[in-house]
Amino acid sequence: NSGGENPKGDVISLRQGLAGSVNWVSAYLMKAYAGAPAYNASEVIRFTRLMGVKSPIDPVPSICVGAAEVTVMEMAGAMATFANLGEYVEPIIVTKICDNKGTVLETFTPERHTAISQRTAYYIISMMKGVVTGGTGGRLMNTKYPYSIGGYGAAVAGKTGTTQNNSDAWFMGVTPKLATAIWTG
Repeated sequence: NSGGENPKGDVISLRQGLAGSVNWVSAYLMKAYAGAPAYNASEVIRFTRLMGVKSPIDPVPSICVGAAEVTVMEMAGAMATFANLGEYVEPIIVTKICDNKGTVLETFTPERHTAISQRTAYYIISMMKGVVTGGTGGRLMNTKYPYSIGGYGAAVAGKTGTTQNNSDAWFMGVTPKLATAIWTG
């Protein structure tokens, strides 16, 4: 699938655009998904709501490059949706409370629902693998770095992100059993 053309006329794939954080590819995709020729941001916002994002999002074209302020917990839940083959499972911290004898006093069950198709989840995970194998998150899998997980053969997908002047930095990652969202700023 083509990521589209930039103003210079270059053509790259969606996979290459996502891996390299090429913002014009995200803008092109948003325009195509949301109903060209206009940027119908409300359709993109609807999609994020299905994946558990509840924070306010202004309906502006720049949301495709992360202009909305969302919580780390919301990002972890949205990322886990891809690993869960399209099922959103609300991240919760406590699943049960027991007394000192092991009697369950209270249980908590997360909200869950189908947010996206399994096929879409698979494609997104496949593209996000490129971020950690050769894109902006490549150091994660490069075994010459001390905290690399590449030497363990882990199935990892992820996405990096930064804000103006690198004042905020993000990494969202998933494996088949774990989703994480990391923010520094």
